[in-house]
Amino acid sequence: MRVLAATWFSVLVMVATASPADSIAIAATARSMQPGELVVLTMTVPGPAEGVRLHAFNREIPVYRVDAATWRGLIGIDLGVRPGTYLASVEARSG
Repeated sequence: MRVLAATWFSVLVMVATASPADSIAIAATARSMQPGELVVLTMTVPGPAEGVRLHAFNREIPVYRVDAATWRGLIGIDLGVRPGTYLASVEARSG
């Protein structure tokens, strides 16, 4: 199931510029948006990036490079998370 936003988790993107051409495309995929589940966040940057940082649930989430413009992070929803909207921030560094 492809999910862009849900009551359990939503995405806030932070980029240095406001230009749509410089924005980061984000797709969140999960079997279900509930505690105990895993959310796969795929981030596509507009150009090559040295690194991407992902923060969710008040912690930094490790990400890995899929290709030159695509990065992925795995976000676990802890069992103790209460229903609500939660934000994630994504920052890309270019060389």
